[in-house]
Amino acid sequence: MAIDFTLTQEQRELRREARDFAHTHLTAVAAICRQETDPHSRFAATQPIYAEMVKAGYLRRIFPKAVGGDGNGMVEFAILAEEFMAVDVNVPLTMFACMLGLSPLLYGGTSEQIARWMPQFLNGSGTPLAAFGFSEPAGSANFSSSAPGTGVATTVRRDGGNLVINGRKAWVSNAAGWDNRGADISTVVCRSDTSMSPD
Repeated sequence: MAIDFTLTQEQRELRREARDFAHTHLTAVAAICRQETDPHSRFAATQPIYAEMVKAGYLRRIFPKAVGGDGNGMVEFAILAEEFMAVDVNVPLTMFACMLGLSPLLYGGTSEQIARWMPQFLNGSGTPLAAFGFSEPAGSANFSSSAPGTGVATTVRRDGGNLVINGRKAWVSNAAGWDNRGADISTVVCRSDTSMSPD
């Protein structure tokens, strides 16, 4: 059976809106980044453009309706990614990393956790950030790998009412936040059963 890849009228309109937004706002990012000397300064300098993306409702559009977002599925997600990243990768990556950072909450969080953490990402204002600590300095963080240096080595244990994380993560988008005080929410992949150590 043939697959029809024709976009719907709504999807074509989304593509047009995203393309217009990209050419209006994201074309300025390269010049902004060239003025900054270090990675965090470059990231922080893009905050006003990210704010415009949030205000235009694009952050809300990448989250599913089940948690209060406007997302309609992966085709719409891909349309946004294609149109934005054709012009700039920096600011769209910040937004898409929020989706990644909130994925554990979206797919495994309780209704109370979702009600507590999601509204700031859905209200269309500010510059909320989520980060996802997954990869580790020795390589990837394959959940099922038993080979040294490739599996999840970061551990978590309970200490009374707290969780204590022991390990290191690398390449965590949005982790520092806009002002080096951290993202609004960070999720971290850890091993709670240390008998299954990757070593």
